[in-house]
Parts: sequence; structure tokens; C-alpha cells
Amino acid sequence: MIIYDPRWLEALGDAREAKRWRASGIISEPQCAAIAARFTTPLYAPTLFVRIALFFFAAIAVGGLYGMVVIAGGFSGRRLAIFTVLCGALALVALDAIVGRRHLYQSGIDEALLYTALCFTAGGLVWLYLDASVAGPVAIRWLIALPFLVWGALRFADRLAAAAAYFCALGVLLAPLMEGGGVARAALPFATMAIGLLSYVLARAGADQSAWRPYAGCLLVVEALGLATVYGAGNYFAVRKANQWLMGELIPDGGVMPPPLGFLFWAFTALTPVAYAVRGVLIRDRLLLRAGLVTAAFSVLTFVYYVPVAPAEVTLTAAGAALLLIAIAATRHLRTRRDGYTDKNLLAERLSLADAEALVTAHALGAPAPVSAQPEGGGTFGGGGASEKW
Repeated sequence: MIIYDPRWLEALGDAREAKRWRASGIISEPQCAAIAARFTTPLYAPTLFVRIALFFFAAIAVGGLYGMVVIAGGFSGRRLAIFTVLCGALALVALDAIVGRRHLYQSGIDEALLYTALCFTAGGLVWLYLDASVAGPVAIRWLIALPFLVWGALRFADRLAAAAAYFCALGVLLAPLMEGGGVARAALPFATMAIGLLSYVLARAGADQSAWRPYAGCLLVVEALGLATVYGAGNYFAVRKANQWLMGELIPDGGVMPPPLGFLFWAFTALTPVAYAVRGVLIRDRLLLRAGLVTAAFSVLTFVYYVPVAPAEVTLTAAGAALLLIAIAATRHLRTRRDGYTDKNLLAERLSLADAEALVTAHALGAPAPVSAQPEGGGTFGGGGASEKW
């Protein structure tokens, strides 16, 4: 399904990993150059600055061409919607051909064409659906766009397309509950939490599968969005505002939700950041740790908004000072490694065949000689393990 050869992506990842090793001082510049020469790839992946520039140039070119044709043809209404869909379909075909021949990978040009094609195609079809004045469920609008977004994420391993597909899937699944009666709306937060938790679990399980390795970035995005969905669906402020929007009920700012739901969402707002942080510490997951810190800040803001114990500026200043002191204390405590944690930016260990080949290549093409003639470990790989003389 993916348009790129997975071996090319692995080679590109190894070359980038070698640059990280060089920046960390693990290997020398000649070794880094040797690894880059060994793991070459035809993929064109420019630097971030060039990527941004190419993205804007391509987007402006496509948008300008589309605008000129629309003005020259005098399209409007349904004709404009049909023309937009045709432009999107043409952009999809052109994108597939250009990427397949030129091997563009996160170059800015392919991303601009992808986002333009998805917006034109999905947006045009939804426009045609609405223009037909069909009184159908709201979920159909999301369902029209969902296949195109999923295709873009799977075909080009694009993170933004994956995020858009996630939100579109949420719309498909939750729209029927929003349009339902009181019982359906009452179940909406719990259904949203269940969907977010399931998305996180599935994305994390997929990240451990070698077949899904090219989609590692997309899966990480889905993990983060799943955690955000779980917390947002149970946050007291979010639930309350959603009730006001769906039911049209005006709840005073100082009021509370009727028990037991009010207490339940208050408890969820307080305990979810703790659960994220504790789970992140137990399994040493950086995403969970960061999610715990971010959601903790939102929980503090929620409690300050509804239960003010002091002026808002005083409370926020005190909370910020407390977090700063905690960060300073944690940094001083983690200057040395403690149970697998440290404040140093250590290189992540990746036990994959490609990384092993990179290490062997670096050793064979100019690694420094071992410290002693008989290194500890029984091999000739600088004491780090066995070689062909094991």
C-alpha cells in the first residue's frame, strides 16, 4: 500500500541515526560518512528549511493555478464543486506519479500536493452532498472524507493525514450519539473515552509490529491523540461546555453538575494526569510522561476556574513556581542514572538488524582499534559483543 520501498525508509532512518550518533560523539565523522555511503537511498528528503520553502512554493503554485482557472471559467455553485473534485482527483494522480518517479519523501512538494488533493477531493464531494439538500445524518459528511484521509495516511505515511483521519473517524462514530436523545448524549463522554483508549492501545500494539515500522510516525500521532481524547472526554470543563452546546442548557460558572456525574468527572480530571504519569514511569514511556504533565496543567486550570481559592494570577504564579522548583529538583536528582532515568539526552537503544548492520559497517570501515588485545566479552568488537571470531 505504501508508495515507498520499506528498505529505502530503513536506509534513510539508519543514515539519520548515524548523524545522531555523530552528534552524540559515539562515532567519528569518517565513520558517519562511511555509514551514510553504505546506506544510500534514492529518496529525496531535504532539510527542514528547504522542506518548508518547497511546501509554500508548491501550495501557492497549485492554489494560484486553481484560482486562475476558476476565474477564467466563471465556475460557481455546483459546477465549482464538480470542478474542485476533478482538480483533486487530478492532483492525486499527479502526486502518485511524481512521488513514484522522483522518490520525494517529506520534501514539501509531495506534502503540498497531498494536502491540496485531499482538501479538493473530500471537500468537493462533501460540498456536492450538501448541495443536493439531502437531509441525511451528519456522520455521512465525515464518512465521505474518511477513505481519502486514510488512503493518504497509508499511501504516503503522512502524520497530518493520519491525524485528520483520526478526527474524521471520531466524527463518524460520535455523530450518531450527538444526534440521539438524552441517553445517547449522556453516554457520549464515555463512548469518546472508550474510542480514545482503544485507539491508543491499537496504535501502541501496531508500533511493536515490524510490518508497521514505516508508519511509526503516524502511529505515534494516533497514540498522542488517543491519550488527549481520553482526557478531554472526561475533563469537567470540556464535558460541561459540551453539555451546554448540545443541550442548550445554561449552567452558571459557579455551579456543579448533578451527582453522581459531577463527582465522577471531577475525579477523572484530577486522577487522569496522575495515571498517565505513573504509567509512564512504570513502563518508561516518554509520551505518557509528557501527556501526564500537559494534562496536569489543564487540570490545574480547570480547578482554578471552578474552585478559585485565590485570585487567578496568584494561583497560576504559585503553580508555575512550584513546577519550576520541582523541575530543578528533578534535574539535580537525575544527574546520575537512577533506575533507568537520567536528565541527560542519551541515545535511544534500538535493537534492529539494520542498526546492527550500521554498527558493523562503522566498525569495518574505520572504527578505532580495541583498547586491549583481548577485550572483555570474548569477541573482537571492541568489547561490545561477539564478531566473526566468536
